Parts: sequence; structure tokens; C-alpha cells
Amino acid sequence: MKKQSLFITIAVLFCHFSYSQNWQWAKQVGGPELDRGGIRLDSDDNIYCSGSFHNECYFETDTLRSRGFNDLFLAKYNATGEELWTRSFGGDNPANLDESGGIEKIDNVNMCIYYAGEFFYEMNIDGHLITSKGGMDLFLAKFDFNGNCLWLHSAGSNFDEYLSSMAFDSSGNVYWAGDLANNGSFATNNLNKGTFLSKIDINGNIIWARNEITGGDVSDLKIFNNSLFIIGVAFNDTTRIDTQDLISQHGGGMILAQLDLNGNYIKAKKYDSRLAVILQSFEIDENNNIYAAGEFIDSLFINGDTLTNSGRPDFIFAKFDSSFNIIWYKQSFATGPAGSNIGSMKMDSQGNIYVCGLFSGNATFGSFSINSSVSSDMFVALYTPNGDCIGVNHFGEAGSGLVNIDSNGDLFVSGYFFNTINVGSSTLTSYGGSLDIFFAKSAPITNVSENERSIINILKIYANPNNGICNVTIPNEFKHEKKLLLSIFNQNGKLMQQTYVLINSNDIRINLEEEAKGIYDISLSNGKRNYSGKIVFE
Repeated sequence: MKKQSLFITIAVLFCHFSYSQNWQWAKQVGGPELDRGGIRLDSDDNIYCSGSFHNECYFETDTLRSRGFNDLFLAKYNATGEELWTRSFGGDNPANLDESGGIEKIDNVNMCIYYAGEFFYEMNIDGHLITSKGGMDLFLAKFDFNGNCLWLHSAGSNFDEYLSSMAFDSSGNVYWAGDLANNGSFATNNLNKGTFLSKIDINGNIIWARNEITGGDVSDLKIFNNSLFIIGVAFNDTTRIDTQDLISQHGGGMILAQLDLNGNYIKAKKYDSRLAVILQSFEIDENNNIYAAGEFIDSLFINGDTLTNSGRPDFIFAKFDSSFNIIWYKQSFATGPAGSNIGSMKMDSQGNIYVCGLFSGNATFGSFSINSSVSSDMFVALYTPNGDCIGVNHFGEAGSGLVNIDSNGDLFVSGYFFNTINVGSSTLTSYGGSLDIFFAKSAPITNVSENERSIINILKIYANPNNGICNVTIPNEFKHEKKLLLSIFNQNGKLMQQTYVLINSNDIRINLEEEAKGIYDISLSNGKRNYSGKIVFE
């Protein structure tokens, strides 16, 4: 194509995305010390909140007090956020040894809750007693929707253990994964050090338990088409899943695997990284495509491409086909010290995917840019099945851990917050200035309407299309700024270039000659406002 040297004017949008009008109500749970937790919904849109607290935990109509250094709790609310009941349980853990846990899954068919976590010494729930084997052990409990414990199991060794995840099939069988720090057992099943996988029937009988992964860990489990799907993290050059070895050249990475319902290997794939890549959550669509989100540090190697960051965590969101090949991936870069971290994800009825977590500084989600004026800020973003970001919400000094969707398609997010946050018309202030739990309801995120985008200035990019070199005119609003952050992304959302621009002229010169030909998104920000456009390199 003939090169053009004329000025091409690109409209650049300054976007503001608070969406405060969408938040319908918000609640908080907590006490004067550090508390963590989240929520799950049943099919009637009742809300179950769970987590951990220290000493005292305040609800709207109740106060819970811990037995040890901290305890765990479970509470139920109706669909409008009215508190129905609360309860607490835990072991006699000493100071500075935190018990943790929460609801992993809700089985709406059998009307029960699966709660997993870590406990110390012993724990008694409704007459079900378990005792640790030394240090912090794992527990798995089944509750009915009235908060009654139906059965309780533990797994552990003489060291401290770490919880992974669970799933359940259509018969109500539970598949539970955990990580043992030393040789130990799950009930009468002896297990070696490392990641185990187990199957428990609906009445709490253990069908099997086995060491499943060596050199890696499980982040999330799903049952789909009579197979067990796993995402996780690889720690070593060689990661073994069942009998299959996955080899890498860089010591870490992210793993995807498919097993049958007896835990036998079907297929797996590993994507390399110099440091651990933590895939936190995933969803599977009707065509067996997998959508997975997590974070990475340093470098991640995907299909001959290298994703890098500045030593802080970056959000990675990817779509895989049924053979675990990547269809597309998106990197969300945040400039603050906390980077961008993933909590969880959820697919809606149209196949769009909500992703929630936290970020600090200025963060990009597709063509959207948001900024946090505090140490870290929660976010919830909505993506299409093609990887396009539809919109993003954020508020306050908070982090979002779980995202849920009710029967009407409305959005529920939960996580933790510091100090005071404003969620729509609700103002929440943490007890004692410490970390508390929030959960909030919002209307669904939709495509940003024209009145939510306002054209503030015209960004001139010339020549465009170009041969890899062009100039960008600094908008009038930024003419008196001392320093601007310039970011260039490819169409997968990968950060290609980033630099702080010292203002000494009216233009910024861009050089993309070392990059592949294509279309690039460019972002210019002063930390509060963001301008964006596209460069066409032919």
C-alpha cells in the first residue's frame, strides 16, 4: 500500500467509568482487626457470606467471638441483603497462626454448602470432631442451607498445609484438592508430600484419594462433560500430572489439564514462565473453550511471544480451545506497586465473562483506563468471548475476591476494604481502621453509552498509516504537565513500550520499527486522565 504522509486526525476519548449509579446496595462484615471473606449465591439468590475474623466479628444483628487467635464464620442473607443467621467455628490456634477458609461451592440440586479451609489443633462442628496431625491441617465440611453441619473431614501432616480448590459432579460427588507440606493422610488414605486430589460421595464417604501433581499446585477445578478440568501453577522444570511429565525450560509456568472422574490423565499443557504464573479461576463454554485469568511476574512465554512486566504482578486473561491452545490473550498493565491481581471470574448467560480483582496506579482494560488514588483499588471488568472489554467498575481502597451473578443477571462482588469506601449511595467504614469485608450488588455492566464517553480533545497522529515512525501531538489539556506516561499495546493487550515523557515540545515521536506490522493501541496519561488512539503500522 502506498505510504501516506498527510495528517490523519484520530478522535481520542477521555473516559470516566465510575458507574456509581449502578450500585444498588452494599454491606460490611468485620471487627477491629484483620478480617477476610466473600460471598456465594444459591439458586434463590440467597447470599452466603464466609471467611475469617479475629476476636470479634460484627454483623447487623449479631456479634461472633473467636475461640482461638482467629475463627471462621458462615452467615446467610436473603436476596435483598437482610441477615438471616450467623455462626462461627474453628480450632484453638495460637497467636499469629491464622486459620483461613470459606465457601468453595454451593450445590443447588442437593441444597448444600461445601466449606473448606485450614484449622489448628481440633475443630468441633455440630458434634463432628476433627484433630490436626500437627501444625495447620485442612478441613472439608458440608452444611445444609440452614447452617447445620452434615459431615466433616480433615487432611494433613505434621507440617502446615495449604488449601487448593474443589468441584462437584451431577451425582453430588465432591472432588477436593489440597497441598501437603510433608507425608500425611486424608482419613485412612496415606498421601505423600505434594498436591493431592480426592473424591468424596454425597454422604461423605471417601471414594479415593491420591497424589495427583508433583512440582505444581491446583488453583481451580471444574467438572464439564464428565471430565475434571484443572488449572494451576508449575513450580519446577518438570511437573508431573498423574503419570504424565510436562517439561519446561524456564522453571515455572501455568498448567491446564483434563482428567477423567477417577483422576486418570487425559491431556495437559504447560506454558512457561521464569517465575510462577498463578491462574486463579476459569470458566468453560458450550464449545469446550476455556477462559482463564490469573497473574504473572517477570516473563510469560506464549506461542513464541514474550509477555513482560516491571516486576509487579500483571493480570493475564486468556482463551484456550479444547486442546488447550491459546486463541487470544490479554494483559492488563497497572503502574502502581501492587500491580493488578485477579480474584475470580464468572460467565454470564450470554457467554460474557466478569473478572474481578485489585489494581494500583493507572490500569488498562482493553480501551478502558482507570486510576486509583489510594494504595490499591478493587475492579470488576466485563469481557466478551472475543476478549473485548465492555466496561469496568472500581471504587475505593479495596480488593475484590469473588464475583457472582444472580438469577436476574445482576452482579454481586465481594472482597475486603480499608478505611472508608463509597459504593453507590452506601458508605462503609471499617471497624477500628483495619481490614473488613464488603459485598455489594450492582446492575450488570453494559456497553459504555455515548453519554458516558466525552470527546475532550483531538489527538493528531501523523503519518497514519505509517512505516513504524510517527508523531503524536500532546493534547492541550496536557501541555502544562511535567510528566506523562506513554503506553503502547498490541491487539492482544500486551504492553510493547512504556515510558515517562518529559514535556519539552508539542509532539511525541513514536518508533515501532522493531515491532511487527499491525495496529497498536496508544495511551497517554497524567495519572488521572487518559487519552487513547490507534497507530496503523504497515
